[in-house]
Amino acid sequence: MDGETDLLTRWFHLPQDPRTKDWVMVKYPSIIVFLTGLYLYFVKVWGPAYMKSRQPYDLKLAIKIYNGLNVLLSAGFLAVVLSLTYIGGGYSLFCQGMTFSTDKKSLILLEVYWWLRLLRIADYLDTVFFVLRKKFNQVSTLHVVHHCLVVFDCWFWHRIGTDGHTSFIICLNTFVHVIMYTYYFLSAFGPRFQRYLWWKKYLTQLQITQFIIAMIHGAIPLFYDCGYPRLYVYLAMPQGVLFLYLFVQFYVDAYNEKRRKEAYGIKPSNDGYATVCTPQIGGLKQD
Repeated sequence: MDGETDLLTRWFHLPQDPRTKDWVMVKYPSIIVFLTGLYLYFVKVWGPAYMKSRQPYDLKLAIKIYNGLNVLLSAGFLAVVLSLTYIGGGYSLFCQGMTFSTDKKSLILLEVYWWLRLLRIADYLDTVFFVLRKKFNQVSTLHVVHHCLVVFDCWFWHRIGTDGHTSFIICLNTFVHVIMYTYYFLSAFGPRFQRYLWWKKYLTQLQITQFIIAMIHGAIPLFYDCGYPRLYVYLAMPQGVLFLYLFVQFYVDAYNEKRRKEAYGIKPSNDGYATVCTPQIGGLKQD
C-alpha cells in the first residue's frame, strides 16, 4: 500500500529523497500531525483546564535534567555533524550540492540528522512545562508557531533531502540551541546564578542574526550552481522570512514594553529581556 508521502508526491509533485522514503515517520506524516495535534490540544485546551484549580507543579529538577540533556545532546550531535560535513566530510562551506549519495558517511549523516530532529520534537516539552507550572503568559503565539513549524521541518526536509547545502543551517541552528539551552539550564538554578546570565538580553538578537545569516547563505545556490536544487531554496525561504519577521516583531515589542515600564518607574525583573522560549514581556522571573 502506498504511504501518505507517495500520495503527496503525486498530488503536489514534490521531490522525494529515495534514501529516506521508507522511513516510517517520513512515509507517514500523519504521525507528525498526530503529535502536533496532541501538543496543541494539551497546551491550549486540556492543560490549562486541568491546571485551573490546581497549584503549579514543582518541576525544577525535571527542567534542570531536560535542559542539561538538551545541551549535551545538541553539542554532541553538532560535533558529529561537523565531523561528517565541513570538518571531516569535505563539504564546501560556501555552497554544497546534493547527490543523494548512498555511501556509508552520507547515510550516517542522514541518521544523525533524524535523531537531531527528534530532539527538536522533544522541545515540545518546553511548553508542557510552562503549562504544568501555570506560566500561561509564556505560551505565546510565536513560541507555539515556532515549535510546530520546526517539527514540521523534521518530516519535510527528510522527505525531500536534508543534507547538502542545508547542513550549514542545521549546524548554525544547533549551535544556537546549545547557547539557548545553556541559558535555560543555568537560569533554573535560581537567583544565585542571575548575575552570571547578563547575556540573556542578547539571546533574541542571536536568534535574529541566525535567521539573517541562514537566509543569506541559503540563497547562494540561486546565484551559484553547486548542484543544490534551486527548488529547495524557494521552499525554504518563506519560512525563513516568517521566522525573521516574528522574531523581530517580538524583540521590538519586548523592547518597547521595557521602555514603557521604565517610564512609569517600574523595574522589570531579569533586566526586562525575554526570549522566544521564555517570552514574558517585561522579564518575569522564572522559578
